[in-house]
Amino acid sequence: MAMSNSDQTILIVDDETDLLDITASYLKMEGYSTLTAHSGAEALEFDDEDRSCPDYLRHLHAGMSGFEFFEEVRRYDKFQSIPFIFLSGHGDPVHMQKGKELGSDDYLIKPFDPELFISTIRGKLKRKEQLYHRNLPSV
Repeated sequence: MAMSNSDQTILIVDDETDLLDITASYLKMEGYSTLTAHSGAEALEFDDEDRSCPDYLRHLHAGMSGFEFFEEVRRYDKFQSIPFIFLSGHGDPVHMQKGKELGSDDYLIKPFDPELFISTIRGKLKRKEQLYHRNLPSV
């Protein structure tokens, strides 16, 4: 059974409040729940027992570099299946290549097209769900 958008939580990290708010608004218009953080360190605080683990982690910019944040997140087994997309102002090939080689699920460049952004999220979440159902034990 497919999850509805409202069943999925997306964590957005950016130190630019305006961009954080705009990105969250796009996602909320699509029916997603959002969590926001102004830094990688703040985002990692969502990993306490009182909060639900997001279905999707996306890094825009944080006090630690995006690459450092990504590597920190991937240290935890429970975050391995969560799609991670860089949305960065660094559109040069060196940054894009590094993000992809680290194992991110995608790398989008700011300024971004809202429709491309939403379709990328939909696609990554769809793939996550497909892999989850594929790994369920047969009954």
